[in-house]
Amino acid sequence: MKKPVFIFCAFLFCLACSQEKPIEKTIVGMFTPYTYFPEVLNGKLMEVTETNFFPIEKEGKIETGIPLSIAARDSINWTNDFKVQFNASGLAEKSITLGDNGEILGSWEISSDDNFYTSAQRLRQDSITIKETISKVENGTYKIELFDPLTDTLRNYLLIQLNDDNTYLNLQWYNVKGEPTFRYDYQYDEEGEFSGYTFSRADTVRGGMNFTRNDQGFMKDQEVYNTDRGTSETTSYEYEYDTTGNWTKCVAYQNQKPYMVALREYKYY
Repeated sequence: MKKPVFIFCAFLFCLACSQEKPIEKTIVGMFTPYTYFPEVLNGKLMEVTETNFFPIEKEGKIETGIPLSIAARDSINWTNDFKVQFNASGLAEKSITLGDNGEILGSWEISSDDNFYTSAQRLRQDSITIKETISKVENGTYKIELFDPLTDTLRNYLLIQLNDDNTYLNLQWYNVKGEPTFRYDYQYDEEGEFSGYTFSRADTVRGGMNFTRNDQGFMKDQEVYNTDRGTSETTSYEYEYDTTGNWTKCVAYQNQKPYMVALREYKYY
């Protein structure tokens, strides 16, 4: 999926499931390229893998061309390929970032209790590059602290505030001195569905994302804008689905032309 052109930081993002569970759901968001725009998938997932390609046309249908390289992803601000493994409670326990030819660029190893995440570490070539601890401050507020893995000193921290229904209200980052640095504020439509966010620094909106959903609940139109640069870009998506109702193929369009193709593979409990 298209990602914002401004700052991306490593932090947790999760839309909590409703306490009523008529249908089992799994959220792809935290520790993945979908951190800022999580997807709610159908069923109890054990694993999901996503791979991105340039599009080609065959017999009037858009198919996968050559794989999207790391350099190409960076040049167009596209999300990385990834694989996420979930435990039986629906919480991610390992998230792998994939590079060219399936090379492992890095991974998150995540610990949790029955309800929420408690810690995580980012690894690259078997070396820990980021350590995080997660604690509950009060009802509706969580604190995520990022530490230098070598010195165990605090780098910065994040406060997450939740709405009454456990959707995200805002994310506020602080430096090691406790000074606010930047902030995300989340938006919802009339039906309570997550519809976008704004990114602010020094109380000034710098950019953000707006999107609409299709009848299956997946992203239909996505606008990424940057107020500093005065830019705005819209991407539209079309999907194919498996029998569970999760998408297995996504074709992205810009200016009504195919732009990218993503494939998904799932393993279910």
